[in-house]
Amino acid sequence: MLGLLLIVCAAAQESAPRELHPLDWLVIESVDKTGRRPFRPDAVFDAYLLNRASRLPATDHTLKGELGVERTWQERHIKAGERIGGELAYAFTSVTMDHSGVWMAELSGAGRLWVNDTPFIGDVYGLGLGAVPVELREGANSIFVSGVRGSFQLVFREPPRGEFIADTDRTVPDAESDSTLCGLVHVNATTQRSTRLRLPPLSIEKRPVQVQGVRGKGEIVAELPDAPSPVRLRVIDGLAHRRRSFLSHEDESVQEYGFLPAQAPSGKTRTLLSLHGAGVDCWGQISSYSPKTDLQIIAPTNRRQFGFDWQDWGRTNAYEALQAVVGKQLPEVYLSGHSMGGHGTWHLASNDPDRFLAIAPSAGWISFDSYGGRPDGELRALWHAADGASDTLARIDNLVGIPTYIIHGTADDNVPASEARRMESELRARGAQPGVHYEEGAGHWWDGGRSPGADCLDWPEAFELFDAHAQQHTSADFDWRSVDPGVDDAHEWVRVEQLIEYGLPLRIKSVRVDNTRHLITQNVRQLSLLRHPPDEELTQLVLDGQLFTQLPRVRPLSFVWNMGAWSVGEAQAGEKSAWLSGPFKRAFRNRFVLVYGTAGSAEENRELFERARLDAQTWWYRGNGRGILLSDEEYLAEAAENRNVILYGNRDTNRAFDALVAGDAPFDARRGSIRVADREHRGDALGAVCILPARSGRKEVLVGLCADSGSRGTRLGQTLATFVSGVGYPDYAVYSPEILRSGDGGVLEAGWWSARWQPQHFSFRRN
Repeated sequence: MLGLLLIVCAAAQESAPRELHPLDWLVIESVDKTGRRPFRPDAVFDAYLLNRASRLPATDHTLKGELGVERTWQERHIKAGERIGGELAYAFTSVTMDHSGVWMAELSGAGRLWVNDTPFIGDVYGLGLGAVPVELREGANSIFVSGVRGSFQLVFREPPRGEFIADTDRTVPDAESDSTLCGLVHVNATTQRSTRLRLPPLSIEKRPVQVQGVRGKGEIVAELPDAPSPVRLRVIDGLAHRRRSFLSHEDESVQEYGFLPAQAPSGKTRTLLSLHGAGVDCWGQISSYSPKTDLQIIAPTNRRQFGFDWQDWGRTNAYEALQAVVGKQLPEVYLSGHSMGGHGTWHLASNDPDRFLAIAPSAGWISFDSYGGRPDGELRALWHAADGASDTLARIDNLVGIPTYIIHGTADDNVPASEARRMESELRARGAQPGVHYEEGAGHWWDGGRSPGADCLDWPEAFELFDAHAQQHTSADFDWRSVDPGVDDAHEWVRVEQLIEYGLPLRIKSVRVDNTRHLITQNVRQLSLLRHPPDEELTQLVLDGQLFTQLPRVRPLSFVWNMGAWSVGEAQAGEKSAWLSGPFKRAFRNRFVLVYGTAGSAEENRELFERARLDAQTWWYRGNGRGILLSDEEYLAEAAENRNVILYGNRDTNRAFDALVAGDAPFDARRGSIRVADREHRGDALGAVCILPARSGRKEVLVGLCADSGSRGTRLGQTLATFVSGVGYPDYAVYSPEILRSGDGGVLEAGWWSARWQPQHFSFRRN
């Protein structure tokens, strides 16, 4: 019999909230592999959570998953305040209540919580970001926990009120004026849509708030009507280290960065972008540097301490922080980072080689495939192509021309020095001459007496390299590679807008032969000459062996590949571009909103809302993000035409589907079926992800479809890894419940749209 301990506050502490501690659990060890992949088998979810009517766990239940071993549920009893540890796949308990009510669920050390089959996010890294509101009903309540990272603890606490601003997870920069932009978590701890904070039931949203308060000794204190505690901002002036904030264009969230001003610039101020390691925040990063005379240092956040490994939204966060300091015309900068930030240094530089004057990775790992690894699968090549920017070594040639200084401890037991030595060897094999320093006997993080800051970051020879390269060298000759235009579309004086085959990388080589400029391309459908090459007036060009003479001097000048030949001109309106393109995860940009359907049955509507709310909570937790939840009716009434849209449901259950996806689009979803072009997949438990441009009238807007053919397909989508770095989804993928048993074996179809948003042959279809 599963039990519950109820702790009631003592009379002297009547203002403190009550707490509920589940004490009696059933746990089961892992039966499936983990790892960074888009579709992962999950025998426990299949048995107990895919269908709301499934049985509950018991000690005589046996499960066998991908690992091929049988496991049974085991009883585990704990005391209040204790944690549950072990190699666990899931844990289960039942909580009996004498009346229904809303509680704040604080799950620390595990990633996912289900309360009566309804999913919520957990604090897997134990960051102390706060709790989420859940409803505990009168009678028995089933509780599942998954994604355990070492050990976990679950506590339910009474909310301070029905609607409030949390005193946890506050993005509060230092105050450099009397008004400061902060990010505060707004909570609706009721089962109805809130009227004052305008939030859906049992939901949170981290919103920007312009905070003004009373200036005191060294701080500004601001009282907010819905907050249980005041907001306190440290007052900063002069040239000290500080935290700053900006409003992200990705989702209109408040992000922060560390900043150290140049101390006594004598001319043009130079800029260093410095990337932190896993578990470190921007303040820890910026505090590791000593002040520099004419060099300002920016330490962005990767959105969270763990965030996205400086990939995906972590990479764009770095650029947004840079833009917040130097403006829209991003200058060339220096780049450095430690550990995960060392990987970020390799990652950003290899994907944008003409941005950086010089780089200095410290204790950096190369990629997910060299450090930790990613599981193999039937469609491994497909998923890796959708996350092609991760593959640092595929673009090692991009790094050859960047002055580089590599730093690593020889006794590093976190990121082995072999990662640094491999990059050094690869660069030297291509003619580069990176500077290197291997600190003998040093571990992952080390310091000494060489610098006033932390030596592993503030290393003097790295800054000597920066001083020696104060100006970017531009070249007419180059050999450039990019995974696709959405990651890096321009190099030197050339820009690529479209590919011939999406899912494959591009390459452009520029050479001068017999006084004629030659461009040799691979997988390029549209390119533009942005300006004339250095020291050349380009009036003729050989493009893949095709001679163009008497070129107009005006720039940009575009060329399109069609029917086996190049011609001067531009692509057709509505076709793919560097901005308007996949893969799927790219829809979560451009101030996106999450739109759930309300046109279905009560069961369908509930599942769609809960799936959208789970994504909003996951985006908040992993990305310090703002997930704006709207019903289809609210979205259509607000007419937010210049935002990307994440659409949940199908043409029958979401009223916004018709407004955003044309009837003749290459993708459609309805009750009982999902169609890709002329191929229809039937069943009531199918799911899909897909990216498309919004139908005519909404320019430059992408629609990310989290589609389904029925309620079980909606629930199946809870298992996706959309916000996990290193995981890629192509432009579309259709899947069945078989993914819970065989991973890739449940994928029915997946691939990329062509430049004209039609299926292309580089894709997968299951017979």
